[in-house]
Amino acid sequence: MNGGHFIKQRIRIAGIAGLASFALIALQVNVSALAALPTQNDQIQVERSSILTGVFRGIQLGMTSQEVRKLIGKSDLKDDELELFKLSATRRIRVYYAADVRAGEIVSTFFGDDSGAPAPEAVLGTSIRLAEDGSGSGTLESPDEGYSIVYSRVGGDNPMVLITMQRL
Repeated sequence: MNGGHFIKQRIRIAGIAGLASFALIALQVNVSALAALPTQNDQIQVERSSILTGVFRGIQLGMTSQEVRKLIGKSDLKDDELELFKLSATRRIRVYYAADVRAGEIVSTFFGDDSGAPAPEAVLGTSIRLAEDGSGSGTLESPDEGYSIVYSRVGGDNPMVLITMQRL
């Protein structure tokens, strides 16, 4: 009987050790999965990127004029350095081309309170200080990404928001 008791103890210890190993592996997998989860900053970057894609209708710095027109159609005004697109009564996009004939600056303009302009917090990640007439501006520089964004609000009876993205 003494030998049987010894075997049961070894089986019990082996079972516990096996469970502990399994638990440790599961914990390592869960920790690895947590490390791969996006951080709050990553989420903010994704949201800002999505908002900017909407603001600029998918136009990106470095695109050629043909790529820009393929995205949003024929321009209403065009010369060697600029194209203007009238999207609606309350929306315009201007694309300025650099010497390499690629988009170097994009300006999206929203006219009026009901234009659908995004809030500065959505674009810049922070609010802007507004003057008494409702005007104000703020800038976000992203050297790692190679661009800056300027959010400008012109106040008054017919407010206007200009969101500019340009190469650094």
